[in-house]
Formats: sequence, structure tokens, C-alpha cells
Amino acid sequence: MNKKLQFFLPVVMLLLGFVQGFAQETAKWDGSGTVTDPYQIRNSADWATLASEVSAGHVAAGTAFKLMGDISISTAVGTSDHRFSGTFDGGGHTITANLSATSGLAAPFAYVTSATISHLHVVGTIQGGKHTAGLCGGVMGTSRIEDCHVSAAITTFAENSQIVVGGIVGHGNSATLTVEGCMFDGTITATSSISYSYAGTIVGWCNASDGITVKNCIENASYTNISHAGMNYKYNTNANPSASAITSANSYSLNHNWGEVKHGYKIVYLSDTFKPKYYPANTYSTTGIEASAIGLKLGDIFYAGSGETVTIESYSVDDGFVGYDFSTLSEDWNNPTSSSIDYFLKMPSKDVYVSQYRDFDGDGDADKPYLIKNEDDWQHFALNLHDQSLRDMHYLLTSDIDIHVPAGGEYQYSGELFKSHFLGTFDGGGHTITAHLSGGEFTAPFYKIDGATIKNLHVAGEINGAIYSSGLVGGIPATAGKTNLIENCRVSATITCITTHAGGFVGHASSSTTTLRGCLFDGTLSGDVLVNAGYLVGWCNNNGNGITLKDCAAYNQHVFAASGFKTDLVLDDTRTGHCGSATNTFGGYDIGNSRMELCSGNPALKLTYALSAGLTAPVEYPVSHLASYGVGLLFDNDKFLVGRTEQPRFQISVDDGLSFSNVSANDAT
Repeated sequence: MNKKLQFFLPVVMLLLGFVQGFAQETAKWDGSGTVTDPYQIRNSADWATLASEVSAGHVAAGTAFKLMGDISISTAVGTSDHRFSGTFDGGGHTITANLSATSGLAAPFAYVTSATISHLHVVGTIQGGKHTAGLCGGVMGTSRIEDCHVSAAITTFAENSQIVVGGIVGHGNSATLTVEGCMFDGTITATSSISYSYAGTIVGWCNASDGITVKNCIENASYTNISHAGMNYKYNTNANPSASAITSANSYSLNHNWGEVKHGYKIVYLSDTFKPKYYPANTYSTTGIEASAIGLKLGDIFYAGSGETVTIESYSVDDGFVGYDFSTLSEDWNNPTSSSIDYFLKMPSKDVYVSQYRDFDGDGDADKPYLIKNEDDWQHFALNLHDQSLRDMHYLLTSDIDIHVPAGGEYQYSGELFKSHFLGTFDGGGHTITAHLSGGEFTAPFYKIDGATIKNLHVAGEINGAIYSSGLVGGIPATAGKTNLIENCRVSATITCITTHAGGFVGHASSSTTTLRGCLFDGTLSGDVLVNAGYLVGWCNNNGNGITLKDCAAYNQHVFAASGFKTDLVLDDTRTGHCGSATNTFGGYDIGNSRMELCSGNPALKLTYALSAGLTAPVEYPVSHLASYGVGLLFDNDKFLVGRTEQPRFQISVDDGLSFSNVSANDAT
């Protein structure tokens, strides 16, 4: 054999073996590793293989990977010697991390250089030292992170007496890094509290010469034992941390106003009949961020910074459209002319509630009230009570409706309390509201009233809330000179309270002047920690001296509460059941709670088939099914409620004998 050929054959065999070996390595994943045909990471084992191959230096720069489903991981990709330098498309899927390191740079991608990571959601727990982060620990080279969402719980400990941690990136080290369309809404916890503890919500730390760009990003996280936080921190020329002068475009912190980071104030709008005019310019599917030239939309809320001018485009979708109410704002805004459909809002340093409302049928006065004909009308009424021209008008319900939002509310604008209380007259017209409400304190169909009248209304359905929730009105403030009336109303709703106080008709009446007349509660009050349940009024101040009850009843009601609970028709701040005045008002016969004390003195007995009572004509309350006599209440035309010591007079007709044999005292035949 030719000697040259003898020498060449081993070399060829060696090369063939290398190629075969490389093919065996790359065959670990489906795909070819190109951008158009990336290697497919289908499960946790594929991820672990990626981590080991990168650590061994077997993954070439620019190699492309794509996550094909949600996975859990316990190993990080990249080391200080062999960094990940390819592209990784998360495909909108979620990595649940369970990572723990004894030193810094703990992250799903611990070390990367000249890499692109996109469309990935990270949850779970990540624990490590300095420069720990929710996605990438250390980043070098020209890298890009886009449309990534980190919701992980990050825990970090001090290294060299320093705590420096990042929500998405731990350390940008000689990096030209762009982070775009990303959100961090996880938690960062330092295991100890020291003065040198910094959290960069997007990038934890970078060199002074680094070029970091954060664009269309949102921070909405919480922090423990962190003394300083901001969008990013840099290592300045004096070797001290400072807020970085990174290029930050259209990025906001939603719950923190740190000064060096733009705070995103909310523009809350109520329908699709208006939007920021140039929105959206960019949409990021994994994070749900939709970005315009100015401002970001997340869910149903649009965020913009103080002083930024947002153009709002409006258009009509029905004949009832009127416009938008900016009446709560003192800052600059431009009302459109007849030829314009654009609003220009200069964002104030507080949240903005911009509401679109319909032109109700009616004039809003007593003779021709505004008509609530359906749930859509209710929603526009309920969500526009901040408008002074709507909150103290007359309304009439014209049909049975379901509701999913309460009328009114309270909002904080930079420390200023913005109130939406109902001040007018609401006539239920004998109809039924079926409530589907869940919320915090004062959850009720009417959040709060102040000098209002509510009448002729039946409330059914389910109401779930915190302290002072109720079946009709959450709270009534003690406003001097104002009186409130609730008349001919019935509450049959199931009310569940997660805290201690709840009421059938009113959650908390404060020291208000309030009258309940001809009202019936036959719903339920329940809650694991509920200890004060007022069948008519859950709680009030001043020994209830402002509360007047007339011709009211709590009949056959049910309470499911914590042990040691207190019930009454009205509970006051001494829990003794006082009220200013109670006339012809009773707790129903089927109370089932011997500890009940009644403002009116005695629980009622039931007399069945009473044809009439007393000699005077009754006062009828048709919604509550009550008829009031001089003594006692007739309910549902066949059950008469009367106190044990009271002496009603009856007129009965007897065809074939009625027996009073069960009456043992003071009976007459």
C-alpha cells in the first residue's frame, strides 16, 4: 500500500469519527439548530442536556433552540468558562425553576454572551448570592432579551457585604444589552437587611461604560430587605452604586415611585369606545404588554407617566354615546370640538379614571327619572358616580337585572381620596337586582350612600366581601344635615363576609341619620370569622342613636358565623343592639339563636291565617311582602309577626271552628 495513503486513511477515519461524534451530540434534540429549524427543548431532560452541553463547550455560538412546552428545571445553563451564546425562543411557554446556588449569578441562564432570549415566562424559586436574577445572571456582548416575563420568587444573600440582585438580569458586564417588552412581577427577598442592598427591577447591575436599553418594560414586584430599588443600577466612577442613566424608553414602575424611574399612573377606561390613538405599536404576547409611542396597556389598564401627553381617540358605537368625563382633573386636557374625535390628556401625577357614559332615557328629576333598563345602564350609572351631574339624580329601575359591579367606590389619587358615593334617589320599581359581587370592604350593590333614598327594591344573588359588606348599602358616612331613607326593600341575598362585621341592609351606618322603613331581610349572613351580624344594620356608632327602624322584620334568616358571635337587628359600637328608635320591628320567629337581642324588645311569634289585625287599615310594603298594623306585621298574607308582650286585636271569621287551645295566657275566644 502506498505510504501516503496509509498515513491519509487514519486522518480520514479520525475526521469521520469527529463528525460522527458531533452528529451524535447534536442528535440529542430534534431539529437542526438553525433559526428556521431550531433544536427543540421538549422536556426537563432536554433542558438538562442543554445545560451539560453548554458547560462542555459543545454548543456553537448562534445555535438556535426553541421551548416546545412548559417544563420544570433544576439546573442552570452556562458557566463562566462556557457561556450560552445562541438564541432561545421560549415559545410563550413557562419554565418553573427550582434553582439554588452557593454563590452569585443564580438564574435559568447563569452566563450568556451575545445571546437572544425571547417569549419566555419564568416562575418558581431562585436562590443565590450577588447578581442572582430571574432570567439571566451575567450578560456580556451584544445581547437581547425580548417579551420575557419573570414572576419567580428570588432570594439572595450577601456576598462581600453586598446584596445586588436583578429581576430579569443580574449583571450586565461589558454588555450592549437591550431588554424590550419584558415584565418583572415576582418577589425579591434578601436574607439579611444591610445598607448595601440594591435591586434593579430589570437589570441589577452594570458597568459605567455599558450600553443598556430598557424599552416597553413594566415592573410590578415586591421587595423585602432591599434598601434601594430602581429600574437598573450601575457601578459609577467612584465605585459606588447609583441609579443608572440607562436608555429607558416607555418603561414604567406600576406600584413604586422611586424618582429615577417613571411611575406608571393608570388611565382606567370602561369600554372599547376609546383608546390611546396610536395604540398598539408593539404587542408582546407572553407578557401581555401592548405598547404605544407613549404609554403601555396591561390587561384593562393603560399606564403613562406624569407629564406625558396621551392622545385618546374616541368614537361612538351606539346612539346613546355622549362622551368622556374629565371633571375630576385639574390638569391640562383638551375637550374635542365638533369636528374632532381626539382628546389630549397631559397625565397628572395621579391615576385617572376616564369614563364613557350613555345618555339615559329621562331627565334625571323626580317627575322624569333616568331609566335603568338593563345591566349596561346599571354599569354606566354605577361607574360614573364620580360625575357630580349624575350622583345626586333620580333613577328608576324598569326591569329585573343582574349586576356585576357596585355603584360607586373610593380611589386614592396620590394621597387624595376620590369618592364616588350615591347622593340621589333610586327607585327599584318593585324589581329585583340579582347581585354577583366580590370585593373588599363595603362590598354591596351601593358602595356608599350620603343623603340618598333607596326604595321599592329587591336584592337577591350572592355578595362576597370583607368588613362592612351587606346586601344593599356598604357604608353611610355621618354627614351633617343629610338624612338617608331605605324603604320597602327586601334583601334575600347570600352574603359572605371574610372578616368580622356584616349587615343585611347596611354594613356600617357610622353616626348617620338613617331610617329603614318597611324592609325585610330573609337572606343569609355567613363567614368563618364573622362575629358581628346585624340583620338590618351591621354596625354603627353613637349607640345607634341616628338609626330609626319602622315596620321592619328579619324573618326566618340564617347566620353561619364564628363561635361567640353577636347578632341583632342593629349592632352598635358597644355590641348591645341599641338603635335610636324602633317601632313595630321584629326578629323573625325562626331565629335559632338564643343569644339574639332585638332593638324592638322581643323576638316575634308567628300567628298563621290572620285575616286582619287591629281596627286600622294596614300600611302596605309590596316588595317586602309586609303589611303594618298598629301592633304587628303581616307577612306573605298568612303569617303575623308580633312581640311577646304586645296585644294585637284580631278580626277573624269562623266557619267550622278555630282552636286557641295552644294559647295559655290572656287569650280570648
